[in-house]
Amino acid sequence: MKFIPNFGEFYQKPLVPIGENDRILALEKSPNREIFDDCTHWLIALEGKEISENCNFYQWRVLVYPAKKCGRFDCQHPYFISAFFPTMDDALSLTNEIEKGANQDKITQIPQAAS
Repeated sequence: MKFIPNFGEFYQKPLVPIGENDRILALEKSPNREIFDDCTHWLIALEGKEISENCNFYQWRVLVYPAKKCGRFDCQHPYFISAFFPTMDDALSLTNEIEKGANQDKITQIPQAAS
């Protein structure tokens, strides 16, 4: 089964360069090593999903992808997928934590990295 995010409610932050330590550890941990080919940055995004059809209430999760400098990424292979949060603010807090970790070359220390 392929993973496709909900691009109707997909909000990305500015790209963050992948640090050398993160690159090495991510390649070791990832069964999809080819997704890192030519990728130099992390794309960190919020994705919203309606709780039930036509209710206009959303739950939110955080996605992290390896991306090229131009912003191109493979949407079918996220490096990280969080659990859903009941509010956008909760999910946004996690994006800020992840961005801080990425800037410190420690994004691979996220405990729930997707495989």
